[in-house]
Amino acid sequence: MRGPARAGAAGPRLMPAATRRLELAGLNALPAPRTVFLGSWVARLAGGGLRRINSVTCLDPEDDEDPARRIDRAEALFRQARLPVVFRLTPLAPPGLDEALAARGYRTVDEQVVLQHDLTPPLRAPQHRFPAAPEPEWFEVLAADMAAPRLADARLAIASLALPSFYPVLRQGRVPACCIRITLDGRVAGICELATIGPARRAGLARQILFESLEAAGGRGARTAWVQLWAANGAAVSLYRSLGFTEAHRARYRILA
Repeated sequence: MRGPARAGAAGPRLMPAATRRLELAGLNALPAPRTVFLGSWVARLAGGGLRRINSVTCLDPEDDEDPARRIDRAEALFRQARLPVVFRLTPLAPPGLDEALAARGYRTVDEQVVLQHDLTPPLRAPQHRFPAAPEPEWFEVLAADMAAPRLADARLAIASLALPSFYPVLRQGRVPACCIRITLDGRVAGICELATIGPARRAGLARQILFESLEAAGGRGARTAWVQLWAANGAAVSLYRSLGFTEAHRARYRILA
């Protein structure tokens, strides 16, 4: 596999199919209540807490027809919704879009790393019977780790999910301490909302829940796992790399200043 290319550069044309597969899985795993297609550009609007569902994502680097008009339309959509205008730039963004946004005053605010890992079928059937819907204690853990606006968007996205998912929770003693969501999209498993309450951090719970969840995903037919992480979260990136995950591509967020 070729190394990851910088989002928005000409190089991303080298491997659009693999990138598109993970980007589509990401859109499916975190649906937005309002979606507008501008050609192969997807404008998604929720409440403003999570940038992934409050931004424009491009899905075809060859689709570069009249970008100025489409940027105008995207800006109108977000302003009507009273949300900041945000673009999520991946290797699927048309060449020149990054520069066009910069010329309009968009500034880069965050970068995500998309990691992937090949899964092998377990030698035995997984014994875990994880719930297919989040139980109250699952949200208790998530609420302890996530700001209120982001939690509201996460609740909305989970309520809108059409794909099968499961929601493990690990306890520390009698206290729910670590949670995760795994969403299955065919043979692709998305790792979402991994959270640990403060007092239980650095106790190995995140690693344990990941092992058990990936085993369960492999037992349900998944052959690839993916996760999107903030590049600045070095501890999380290191954890996944230690489990064998490798970088697939990156995404940068540009917001209108």
